[in-house]
Parts: sequence; structure tokens; C-alpha cells
Amino acid sequence: MKIIFALLICALLCQNNPAQTVEKNSETTVVEITLSRAVDADGNLSEATTVFTAKDIPIYCSLQLSSMKSVAVKMNVVAVSANGLKPNSTVVSVNYKTDGKQDGVSFTASPGREIWAAGKYRVDIMLDGKTARSLEFTIEKSLTKIEKQGQSPPTKVKPKRKPREI
Repeated sequence: MKIIFALLICALLCQNNPAQTVEKNSETTVVEITLSRAVDADGNLSEATTVFTAKDIPIYCSLQLSSMKSVAVKMNVVAVSANGLKPNSTVVSVNYKTDGKQDGVSFTASPGREIWAAGKYRVDIMLDGKTARSLEFTIEKSLTKIEKQGQSPPTKVKPKRKPREI
């Protein structure tokens, strides 16, 4: 009887307690990528789009991450097939390391010249050196094509003025 009682106690002590959960070491992922032409005075993206004009400089990119864990984030803007650019060439590359207190990152992308070359592009997001997600977008030569596709034209957002002290 003592042996059965001892085995029963050992079995109870060795069981996983359902109140104690072990958190799995899950990787951070990209939940969403949003592109926009402008940000408002508070730094929030204006209307999301994947169609831009050659003069939309910079293009704003915002990422929503799945966790607040510290992670190395890299954004590559790739010219998939753009006028005058080598196919699948990286046009912009930006790196950022989160500090464990944020679940989002914002980037800006500029072509390094006066205008973007018209064509198809892709934003590749890498987390800790691994490709996490991609989003394709288009640079149109003219504003007319964007308006015909039902997209709203680019708008410039004026920053809020600071109140004057008297």
C-alpha cells in the first residue's frame, strides 16, 4: 500500500500543472505592410496605396510586427521591371533594430534622384536576415493613369503649426 501511495504522489508531482504554461519561443513575423504617399502631422500614414507617380518622393512604408521582441528589420525596395533599371535590382535598402518596446516600424524610400523610374517594384521585408514578407507596387508615369484606376491623387500634408506664444 505504501508503494502504491508513493507512486501516486510521484505521478501527481510529475504532471504538468495546467496553471503553469511554458511560452514557446515564437519568431516575430510581419503582420502587415502599408505603403502611402504621405503622413499626417502626427506621423500616421495617409491613404494606403500600391500605385504611385514618379514624383511621389518619398514613399512611406509602415510595418506591423507580430510581437515586441527585439528584431533586426531590413527593407529592400526592388525594381522588378522599371524603365532604365536592371531587373530585380535593389534600389533602396534600409536597416533598423527594434528595441523590444515596439511592434511596428516605419521607413521612407527615395529613388536617389529627382523621380522614380516608371515600372513595377517590390518591397521585401527581412527579419533577422530572413525574408518575412513582400508587397508589390507600381510607379506610373502620369497622374492621369492613377486617377483612371480610381486611386486618389497625391496630396501634400502640411505640418501643424506650433502655437504662437504671446
